[in-house]
Amino acid sequence: MTSGPYQLEPGSLVAGRYRVERKLAQGGMGAIYVVMHEGTARRMALKLMHPRYVADAKSRERFAQEARLGAIIASEHVVEVFDAGVDDERGIPYLAMELLEGETVAARLSRVGRGRGLSLAEVYEVLRQLCSALAAAHARNIVHRDLKPENLYLVPKADAPFGFTLKVLDFGIAKLLDPSRAAQNVTTAIGTPLWMAPEQNTTAELTPATDVWAVGLIAFRLLTGRFYWRGASGRELDMAMLLAELERERLPPASERARELGVADDVPAALDPWFARCIARDPAARYAGGGEVGSALAAILGPMLQRPSLVPRSPLAETQPGAGVARTQAISQSPSPPHGAHATQDVAHPPQGPLPPITVSGQPGVPTHYSAPPPVVDRTVARPRWWMAVVPALVVLGGLVTLAAWQGVFDEEPRGRHTEPGPGSVSAPVPVAAPPVPAAPVPAPITVPSMPAAVPMPVQVPTVGLPDVPGARWPGWKDDPDGG
Repeated sequence: MTSGPYQLEPGSLVAGRYRVERKLAQGGMGAIYVVMHEGTARRMALKLMHPRYVADAKSRERFAQEARLGAIIASEHVVEVFDAGVDDERGIPYLAMELLEGETVAARLSRVGRGRGLSLAEVYEVLRQLCSALAAAHARNIVHRDLKPENLYLVPKADAPFGFTLKVLDFGIAKLLDPSRAAQNVTTAIGTPLWMAPEQNTTAELTPATDVWAVGLIAFRLLTGRFYWRGASGRELDMAMLLAELERERLPPASERARELGVADDVPAALDPWFARCIARDPAARYAGGGEVGSALAAILGPMLQRPSLVPRSPLAETQPGAGVARTQAISQSPSPPHGAHATQDVAHPPQGPLPPITVSGQPGVPTHYSAPPPVVDRTVARPRWWMAVVPALVVLGGLVTLAAWQGVFDEEPRGRHTEPGPGSVSAPVPVAAPPVPAAPVPAPITVPSMPAAVPMPVQVPTVGLPDVPGARWPGWKDDPDGG
């Protein structure tokens, strides 16, 4: 055993099964190392207690309690503890926990917020998951007592709404309440002053409402990038001013304090009643626990965050190139679930994880993302061709034009009937009679003089040179009785 800061070199073996790879972090109560479990080859985070606290029985008990409480809270948003014990060689207590890759909420606020807060939707997602973890802890009568942005860890997760899942860390000073023994549920002045409820500065009884106080202050911090307390507005914390605000002075609404700090637009006025109930000095006037405060927050922010960027669009249209047919996916949205600590994700931020492509009329569809697969109606809709509408119209128009033309022909005036209208006259033209046509003269009768009677004379027809063919006629022969 040693009294100084304990350092483990890479390759060191702890408890006969944890091989040290590197140091991950150093804190006031101890250090955390990245290790490899010799038996399973799984990488873990190994937390070692600082040697100077090893002799303190209360410190050892708190260290061991973190392992017990972390193991009994059934929530994906609480860091998982696999093992706990004391290293025989060094005499140092240790905790083997899941290894988290990511950043704390405090680090994200500093990196992304840059002096201002995070977006309303992102703040809601952090608080939603925090309240879910608290609901699970409070159901087991566990009060965290040290909630703050530094103890909230964001682990990258591709299919999560904002690409992360939240883990609540450090149950080292958590309190396990005994409902049958109220005297055992009192607290001492322990925690982080900026986030401690008034009863944590006294020997008052702890309740889950103690954590609700911190939830309200964390919400203000994430929305604005500022601390709610004026005593923390300077470069250093003014403890005297902080205690006066905490115990005696008026606690202004969140939007009012935001205006004082020059960030009025960062806090919706609709959150004022929720925030005021979170930081009520009387624990009985606050929300009872994580489930209730989460449900109340969802009822306020859920409807505000129903934006197209956060909910699935419906319907989705897909057109196959060159096919001349538009295939549309008519997707009916599922009804919104009731608001609650465990049922708010689908209201404001539907999961964005990939789902299998939807098939429409035998063609691959567009991947969509929903909290629960909604019913899909496949329809093939033929796009109306332009000529199917234009041609009938042209036929009708042509018929009308033809009808008008025929009517004009039948209504045309007879030739030769035309009267010039007089000035200002609107009367119909008067028909003019056609001139009479003279009658054709009657021709005189023709007188044919009488002819003397013909005297028949014998005619001699030469037959020399004619072929002796019955019925044959010589060229030039005519059936003329005169022989001409």
